[in-house]
Amino acid sequence: MSSSSFSSVVKFAPIFSITLNSRITPLASDRPTRLASVGIVSLPYFALQAGWGMHLTEMGWPPFPRFLRAMIDSKRAFVASWVQTSSWGWKATPVHRAVAGGDIDVGRSRPLPAFGRCSLDDNPGCGRLGAGDLSGQINGYLMWDSESIVDDRRRFEITVWLDESARAGDCTVDLTPRRCRKFKPAPGAKFEWSNTLLPAPANGNGDAEAKLIDTKVPAGPGAVRVQSGRAVADQHGLVTLEKLVVGKAPQRVVITRAR
Repeated sequence: MSSSSFSSVVKFAPIFSITLNSRITPLASDRPTRLASVGIVSLPYFALQAGWGMHLTEMGWPPFPRFLRAMIDSKRAFVASWVQTSSWGWKATPVHRAVAGGDIDVGRSRPLPAFGRCSLDDNPGCGRLGAGDLSGQINGYLMWDSESIVDDRRRFEITVWLDESARAGDCTVDLTPRRCRKFKPAPGAKFEWSNTLLPAPANGNGDAEAKLIDTKVPAGPGAVRVQSGRAVADQHGLVTLEKLVVGKAPQRVVITRAR
Protein backbone atom coordinates (compact mmCIF):
# COMPACT_ATOMS: atom_id res chain seq x y z
CA MET A 1 0.00 0.00 0.00
CA SER A 2 1.10 3.54 -0.62
CA SER A 3 1.32 6.26 1.99
CA SER A 4 -1.69 7.87 0.36
CA SER A 5 -3.71 4.75 1.24
CA PHE A 6 -2.58 5.16 4.84
CA SER A 7 -3.79 8.76 4.81
CA SER A 8 -7.25 7.75 3.67
CA VAL A 9 -7.78 4.70 5.84
CA VAL A 10 -6.31 5.54 9.21
CA LYS A 11 -8.19 7.75 11.62
CA PHE A 12 -7.18 8.34 15.20
CA ALA A 13 -8.96 6.38 17.91
CA PRO A 14 -9.63 6.89 21.62
CA ILE A 15 -7.64 3.97 23.04
CA PHE A 16 -4.26 2.60 22.03
CA SER A 17 -0.88 1.25 23.11
CA ILE A 18 2.50 2.01 21.55
CA THR A 19 6.01 0.63 21.70
CA LEU A 20 8.29 3.40 22.90
CA ASN A 21 12.07 3.04 22.63
CA SER A 22 11.75 -0.71 22.07
CA ARG A 23 9.74 -1.25 25.26
CA ILE A 24 6.03 -1.94 25.35
CA THR A 25 4.34 0.98 27.06
CA PRO A 26 0.60 0.62 27.68
CA LEU A 27 -1.19 3.96 27.54
CA ALA A 28 -4.54 3.82 29.26
CA SER A 29 -7.68 5.70 28.20
CA ASP A 30 -7.72 8.34 25.49
CA ARG A 31 -5.40 10.86 27.13
CA PRO A 32 -2.36 10.36 24.82
CA THR A 33 -4.41 10.73 21.64
CA ARG A 34 -6.13 13.82 23.01
CA LEU A 35 -2.72 15.30 23.87
CA ALA A 36 -1.44 14.56 20.36
CA SER A 37 -4.50 16.13 18.79
CA VAL A 38 -4.36 19.40 20.74
CA GLY A 39 -1.94 21.66 18.90
CA ILE A 40 -1.12 23.98 21.81
CA VAL A 41 0.15 21.22 24.13
CA SER A 42 3.93 20.82 24.09
CA LEU A 43 5.14 17.21 23.88
CA PRO A 44 8.61 15.62 23.98
CA TYR A 45 10.12 14.34 20.75
CA PHE A 46 8.75 10.84 20.09
CA ALA A 47 11.13 8.15 18.76
CA LEU A 48 8.92 5.10 18.25
CA GLN A 49 10.02 1.58 17.33
CA ALA A 50 7.31 -1.05 16.98
CA GLY A 51 8.80 -4.42 17.75
CA TRP A 52 10.52 -6.36 20.51
CA GLY A 53 7.51 -8.32 21.68
CA MET A 54 4.77 -6.17 20.19
CA HIS A 55 3.57 -9.33 18.39
CA LEU A 56 2.85 -7.59 15.10
CA THR A 57 3.35 -10.95 13.36
CA GLU A 58 0.65 -12.62 15.46
CA MET A 59 -2.18 -10.12 15.79
CA GLY A 60 -3.37 -6.81 14.50
CA TRP A 61 -2.46 -3.62 16.34
CA PRO A 62 -5.04 -0.96 15.32
CA PRO A 63 -3.94 1.63 17.91
CA PHE A 64 -0.45 2.02 16.39
CA PRO A 65 -1.40 3.50 12.98
CA ARG A 66 -4.16 5.52 14.61
CA PHE A 67 -1.64 7.11 16.93
CA LEU A 68 0.65 7.88 13.98
CA ARG A 69 -2.27 9.48 12.16
CA ALA A 70 -2.97 11.70 15.19
CA MET A 71 0.69 12.71 15.41
CA ILE A 72 0.81 13.71 11.74
CA ASP A 73 -2.51 15.54 11.77
CA SER A 74 -1.58 17.51 14.89
CA LYS A 75 1.86 18.39 13.47
CA ARG A 76 3.99 16.62 16.08
CA ALA A 77 7.75 16.04 15.92
CA PHE A 78 8.40 12.29 15.78
CA VAL A 79 10.02 9.37 13.98
CA ALA A 80 8.53 5.88 13.78
CA SER A 81 9.49 2.45 12.48
CA TRP A 82 7.95 -1.02 12.60
CA VAL A 83 8.66 -4.63 11.64
CA GLN A 84 6.00 -7.29 11.02
CA THR A 85 8.40 -9.92 9.73
CA SER A 86 9.74 -10.99 13.13
CA SER A 87 8.12 -11.19 16.54
CA TRP A 88 11.27 -9.85 18.18
CA GLY A 89 12.69 -7.66 15.45
CA TRP A 90 13.08 -3.92 15.41
CA LYS A 91 14.25 -1.30 12.94
CA ALA A 92 16.26 1.80 13.78
CA THR A 93 16.14 4.46 11.07
CA PRO A 94 18.95 6.99 10.44
CA VAL A 95 17.01 9.52 12.51
CA HIS A 96 16.63 7.06 15.43
CA ARG A 97 20.39 6.51 15.36
CA ALA A 98 21.21 10.23 15.10
CA VAL A 99 18.96 11.05 18.06
CA ALA A 100 20.25 8.16 20.17
CA GLY A 101 23.86 9.01 19.32
CA GLY A 102 23.48 12.70 20.12
CA ASP A 103 24.05 13.93 16.56
CA ILE A 104 20.58 15.47 16.75
CA ASP A 105 19.74 17.14 20.05
CA VAL A 106 16.04 16.83 20.92
CA GLY A 107 16.36 18.13 24.49
CA ARG A 108 13.40 20.03 25.88
CA SER A 109 15.17 23.37 25.35
CA ARG A 110 15.51 22.72 21.61
CA PRO A 111 13.02 23.80 18.94
CA LEU A 112 12.03 20.90 16.68
CA PRO A 113 10.93 20.43 13.08
CA ALA A 114 7.67 18.49 12.86
CA PHE A 115 7.68 16.63 9.56
CA GLY A 116 4.47 15.26 8.07
CA ARG A 117 3.16 13.57 4.92
CA CYS A 118 6.63 12.78 3.58
CA SER A 119 6.60 11.20 0.11
CA LEU A 120 9.08 8.58 1.39
CA ASP A 121 6.88 7.44 4.29
CA ASP A 122 5.92 3.79 4.31
CA ASN A 123 2.40 2.59 5.09
CA PRO A 124 1.70 1.17 8.59
CA GLY A 125 -1.70 -0.07 7.42
CA CYS A 126 -4.94 0.10 9.34
CA GLY A 127 -4.16 -2.30 12.18
CA ARG A 128 -5.21 -5.55 10.53
CA LEU A 129 -2.64 -8.33 10.57
CA GLY A 130 -0.51 -8.10 7.42
CA ALA A 131 -2.05 -4.83 6.25
CA GLY A 132 0.22 -2.10 4.93
CA ASP A 133 3.98 -2.48 4.57
CA LEU A 134 5.42 -5.35 6.63
CA SER A 135 8.29 -3.15 7.71
CA GLY A 136 8.74 0.56 7.27
CA GLN A 137 9.29 4.03 8.66
CA ILE A 138 7.81 7.50 8.92
CA ASN A 139 10.17 10.51 8.94
CA GLY A 140 13.09 8.10 9.22
CA TYR A 141 15.38 9.79 6.67
CA LEU A 142 14.71 13.47 7.42
CA MET A 143 17.77 14.86 9.16
CA TRP A 144 18.33 18.33 10.60
CA ASP A 145 21.05 20.39 12.30
CA SER A 146 19.84 21.09 15.83
CA GLU A 147 22.80 23.41 16.56
CA SER A 148 22.14 26.02 13.86
CA ILE A 149 18.41 26.58 14.36
CA VAL A 150 17.41 30.24 14.60
CA ASP A 151 14.43 30.78 16.91
CA ASP A 152 13.54 34.46 16.88
CA ARG A 153 10.33 36.40 17.44
CA ARG A 154 9.96 37.21 13.74
CA ARG A 155 12.13 34.50 12.18
CA PHE A 156 12.77 30.76 12.20
CA GLU A 157 15.61 29.01 10.35
CA ILE A 158 16.67 25.38 10.10
CA THR A 159 18.98 23.27 7.93
CA VAL A 160 17.49 19.98 6.71
CA TRP A 161 18.51 17.16 4.38
CA LEU A 162 17.80 13.54 3.49
CA ASP A 163 20.05 10.82 4.85
CA GLU A 164 22.30 9.16 2.25
CA SER A 165 20.48 5.85 2.70
CA ALA A 166 17.11 7.24 1.55
CA ARG A 167 15.79 5.29 -1.42
CA ALA A 168 15.24 8.44 -3.49
CA GLY A 169 17.34 11.51 -4.14
CA ASP A 170 14.69 13.87 -2.86
CA CYS A 171 11.24 14.00 -1.31
CA THR A 172 8.41 16.35 -0.50
CA VAL A 173 7.31 16.90 3.09
CA ASP A 174 5.38 19.34 5.25
CA LEU A 175 7.46 21.13 7.90
CA THR A 176 6.14 22.88 11.03
CA PRO A 177 8.39 24.52 13.65
CA ARG A 178 7.47 23.17 17.09
CA ARG A 179 8.48 23.85 20.70
CA CYS A 180 9.89 27.29 19.87
CA ARG A 181 10.80 29.65 22.72
CA LYS A 182 10.54 32.91 20.74
CA PHE A 183 8.93 32.11 17.40
CA LYS A 184 5.32 32.11 18.60
CA PRO A 185 3.10 33.66 15.91
CA ALA A 186 -0.43 34.79 16.57
CA PRO A 187 -3.15 32.86 14.72
CA GLY A 188 -3.59 34.32 11.26
CA ALA A 189 -0.13 35.92 11.10
CA LYS A 190 1.35 35.90 7.59
CA PHE A 191 4.81 34.67 6.67
CA GLU A 192 7.17 34.32 3.74
CA TRP A 193 9.51 31.36 3.44
CA SER A 194 12.43 30.20 1.33
CA ASN A 195 14.18 26.88 0.80
CA THR A 196 17.79 27.30 -0.33
CA LEU A 197 20.29 24.64 -1.34
CA LEU A 198 23.50 25.49 0.47
CA PRO A 199 26.71 25.79 -1.57
CA ALA A 200 29.10 22.86 -1.74
CA PRO A 201 32.35 23.19 0.24
CA ALA A 202 35.05 25.34 -1.38
CA ASN A 203 37.01 22.21 -2.25
CA GLY A 204 33.96 20.43 -3.59
CA ASN A 205 34.07 16.85 -4.75
CA GLY A 206 32.08 14.57 -7.03
CA ASP A 207 29.86 13.35 -4.21
CA ALA A 208 28.70 16.86 -3.36
CA GLU A 209 27.98 17.56 -7.02
CA ALA A 210 26.02 14.31 -7.29
CA LYS A 211 23.86 15.39 -4.35
CA LEU A 212 23.05 18.64 -6.12
CA ILE A 213 22.04 16.74 -9.23
CA ASP A 214 19.90 14.36 -7.16
CA THR A 215 17.79 17.29 -5.97
CA LYS A 216 17.06 18.32 -9.58
CA VAL A 217 18.64 21.72 -8.94
CA PRO A 218 21.50 22.96 -11.14
CA ALA A 219 24.87 22.58 -9.43
CA GLY A 220 26.74 25.83 -8.87
CA PRO A 221 29.34 27.54 -6.68
CA GLY A 222 26.80 29.45 -4.58
CA ALA A 223 23.51 28.89 -2.80
CA VAL A 224 20.59 27.95 -5.07
CA ARG A 225 16.98 28.87 -4.26
CA VAL A 226 14.87 25.71 -4.49
CA GLN A 227 11.49 27.08 -3.41
CA SER A 228 9.78 30.04 -1.85
CA GLY A 229 6.24 30.75 -0.77
CA ARG A 230 3.83 32.15 1.77
CA ALA A 231 2.15 30.60 4.80
CA VAL A 232 -0.39 31.64 7.43
CA ALA A 233 -0.30 30.61 11.09
CA ASP A 234 -3.20 28.29 11.98
CA GLN A 235 -5.57 28.58 14.94
CA HIS A 236 -2.79 27.39 17.27
CA GLY A 237 -0.19 29.77 15.87
CA LEU A 238 1.58 26.96 13.97
CA VAL A 239 3.17 27.78 10.61
CA THR A 240 3.34 24.87 8.15
CA LEU A 241 5.33 24.82 4.92
CA GLU A 242 3.61 22.35 2.61
CA LYS A 243 5.36 20.14 0.06
CA LEU A 244 8.84 21.32 0.95
CA VAL A 245 11.39 19.70 -1.39
CA VAL A 246 14.28 18.12 0.54
CA GLY A 247 17.29 16.43 -1.06
CA LYS A 248 20.52 14.83 0.13
CA ALA A 249 22.47 18.07 0.26
CA PRO A 250 21.89 20.53 3.15
CA GLN A 251 19.13 23.06 2.57
CA ARG A 252 18.44 26.16 4.66
CA VAL A 253 14.77 26.82 5.33
CA VAL A 254 13.96 30.36 6.45
CA ILE A 255 10.58 31.63 7.65
CA THR A 256 10.10 35.38 8.16
CA ARG A 257 7.19 37.71 8.90
CA ALA A 258 5.57 38.91 5.68
CA ARG A 259 6.31 42.52 4.81
